[in-house]
Amino acid sequence: ELAVILGEAALTEIDKKYVKLSDDFEELFVKQGEDENRTIEESLSIGWKLLTILPKEELKRIKDNFIEKYLPTDTAMEDKDINAAKS
Repeated sequence: ELAVILGEAALTEIDKKYVKLSDDFEELFVKQGEDENRTIEESLSIGWKLLTILPKEELKRIKDNFIEKYLPTDTAMEDKDINAAKS
């Protein structure tokens, strides 16, 4: 919505990352199909992969020990296809 209101050119790089996170979160996490039977662990894994879109500095409300333990370091969703989060 922010991009529509302001125009994408008005968005900062971090704004664009938040827009991508929002879009990918909606597509991958919220729109779980009726026939998709994923475990809580799979859902959490998708969530952590999605968070790689943002720089670590933006994850201010997540404890550092959780970031160290669960945030993937080899996968940055920023430039990847959203379907990569499911694998």
